[in-house]
Amino acid sequence: MTMQWSRRAIGIIVAALVLWVVGAPNASMSQGPGIPIQNQAVGGQLQMATIALQNGMQQIVILDSGQRSLAVYHVDNGNLQLRCVRSLVFDLRMEEFNGSAPLPSEIRRVHP
Repeated sequence: MTMQWSRRAIGIIVAALVLWVVGAPNASMSQGPGIPIQNQAVGGQLQMATIALQNGMQQIVILDSGQRSLAVYHVDNGNLQLRCVRSLVFDLRMEEFNGSAPLPSEIRRVHP
């Protein structure tokens, strides 16, 4: 798997999880052949998305909507490895990041 695919898969997961955090808990997404995303309610405020990566690994993302944080794990031959833990609190406070025109600040200037 190329680094680009890895970043793309993580980007898709983060986008899906952000949707969950802001109020769309039943959203399900898929991206391209061989990368199904399965969303499951784990219980309470925890949700899980699993992805079969093209290199044979499985990626598991756990979202805690109460704490607005997520954890990413990789499973390879039965070995579980924590890859990332991140709070989404400050991410969700940003108004602009990697956006395209018109940006929110540009719209505000035109429509007060």
